Amino acid sequence: RGGEAICRPDPGWDAYYTTLLPDAAKYQTVRNREFAQKLYQLGDDPASPRRVSFHCHFPREADGLAFAGQALEKGFAVGATRFEPARELPYEVVLHKVSDIAAKNIDALTTRAIRLAQEQGGELSGWDCPVIPRGKVFR
Repeated sequence: RGGEAICRPDPGWDAYYTTLLPDAAKYQTVRNREFAQKLYQLGDDPASPRRVSFHCHFPREADGLAFAGQALEKGFAVGATRFEPARELPYEVVLHKVSDIAAKNIDALTTRAIRLAQEQGGELSGWDCPVIPRGKVFR
């Protein structure tokens, strides 16, 4: 009562990214939808299981190794590791998990990867997977 709404343009979506999506995991859910939509436009069937790869980066090699051990305990497979000196977080560890990319499942996996990476001072930089064509059954 007696309140007044203040509206102003927010072309950079600052309120959205700082208030509504305050952490990396919540922001990643938006990115997940965008990426899944691109895959769908390529003919992907989001309900089909496939190998999903999660690319995580760390400041030190030891951080990446500790992360890899924890990820194994949480059901991920550990793939390639590499050093990319041009990156701010130069040590990459790639995790793999067989899953469909339905919103609920991919969000759960990216959140788990983000939380594990954060424990070691790292971050999830993205994920990828092969396109599984709609109407094809690989079971």
